[in-house]
Amino acid sequence: MEKREIHIGKLIRQKVKEKGLSISDFAALINRERSTAYNIFKQPTIDINRLISISKVLQYDFLKEVYLTNSEQKNMPDTINITIQLTNIKTKELHENLISKLNEILVLLIDSE
Repeated sequence: MEKREIHIGKLIRQKVKEKGLSISDFAALINRERSTAYNIFKQPTIDINRLISISKVLQYDFLKEVYLTNSEQKNMPDTINITIQLTNIKTKELHENLISKLNEILVLLIDSE
């Protein structure tokens, strides 16, 4: 595997510019202060969970860009879409479980009256 030298903070900053977002807008979208956004731009590396979160916000697959070579990228599905789909599935399951529990509580409340 070829070694890739990518400064992730600079790449994120580039994508923020391409999206036409201000630093304040970007910071708000990732639920952080502007100073944190500037710190992200300065960092050559990033926590994977934060990178996934930023990928969702910017709708750009940083995982493919940073970790895969060009030949590997061609054979790899869009990981950001897969991540979003998995998140949506988990969210749907959580909502269904919550509704089920609420229905059980409502039945108990109605039966107790």
